[in-house]
Amino acid sequence: MSLIKRFAIQILISLYFLRENNIVHCDLKPENILLRKINKSGIKIIDFGSGCFEDQKIYTYIQSRFYRAPEIVLGIPYNSAIDMWSFGCILYELYVGYPLFPGEDEKEHMALMMEIKGVPPRSVLARATRRKVFFDDDYQPILVPNSKGKVRMPTTKSLANLLNCNDADFVDFIDKCVEWKTDNRLTPELAFSHPFISKAVNELKCLRTGSGSVAAERADGQQSPADQQPAKQMSTQESGGAHPQKADSNGQKQNNNSKNKDAGYKNNSRTGSVQPNEIMKNADASSKAPHSARSNQSDGTNVHASLPKISNRQ
Repeated sequence: MSLIKRFAIQILISLYFLRENNIVHCDLKPENILLRKINKSGIKIIDFGSGCFEDQKIYTYIQSRFYRAPEIVLGIPYNSAIDMWSFGCILYELYVGYPLFPGEDEKEHMALMMEIKGVPPRSVLARATRRKVFFDDDYQPILVPNSKGKVRMPTTKSLANLLNCNDADFVDFIDKCVEWKTDNRLTPELAFSHPFISKAVNELKCLRTGSGSVAAERADGQQSPADQQPAKQMSTQESGGAHPQKADSNGQKQNNNSKNKDAGYKNNSRTGSVQPNEIMKNADASSKAPHSARSNQSDGTNVHASLPKISNRQ
């Protein structure tokens, strides 16, 4: 699970910057996520051949089927939310070792989604140009057996049972990534504040400092020495480069801007966006080599290479 968390943080940072620049990847899947080096957790996302700007869409039917968002299947205008759907599917597959929606065709793919998520809301289906392919005039699903004769019924499976995971935050995170309504689906900004990601970041920070006392100090509302200096620097930047405030009449320093460093992973007051640059420092905590010794070239191995190790469900 620790390796999945490292992958998740890095993918999420990538999705954040893509969304900031109005870019949709359109084909996010494990095969398009490469390990930068063997036995290292650093990754890079590749293959933007189907990608586009949100206001300059080229294709309407995109994404590999197992990771295809419902708005693509139903013929609804899409945006960067389709990448978050694929992200949720990838996390499930990294943990279980098998795709979440492995449909043999688009009809079974839709049936698999409804099997776990239920029938899509009418507000979603009302916008679908391909609704009649999957639903009747009463907005009820048209159930068709697959090649093995199996008919999949809506709301007959639970994501929690399929994952069989003790981490409720992980289950909830994936569930929020695969919401029918794009307005209810997690965005990269909101995902940074989700407990699954925030706890993963804290774990990496503990590994980076080499001490397990960081989490304990935060639980007591105290900052560790490692956290105090970045907080002071952040205070300086927010004040437009001014010098830190000096001691007051009682000889005590004012520390009004000194906050828990975790606030850096949530919204800032000026733009309302997250600060993923701070997380980048912790995303590859296991790597001990200096930056200059690392290659900028990927070794060509995708994250599927790690599945046999991860599927043991640490």
